[in-house]
Amino acid sequence: MLTLDEVALIFEVPPATVRRWCAEGLIRAHRAAPTGNQTFLHEDVAMAYLDRALRECLAKLTEG
Repeated sequence: MLTLDEVALIFEVPPATVRRWCAEGLIRAHRAAPTGNQTFLHEDVAMAYLDRALRECLAKLTEG
């Protein structure tokens, strides 16, 4: 499991951006008991990272 801050570091974005992505359904978060903090499965983060990279690549291809 990864913490919110760890995911933010991976994506090089502020933690608030990761929270917004969770609210928008772009990445799945879980609640860690008993703290209730958001945690993330490695595979969910990997899929979100891949999705983001593919979207950026496709956007660059369609620009030119």
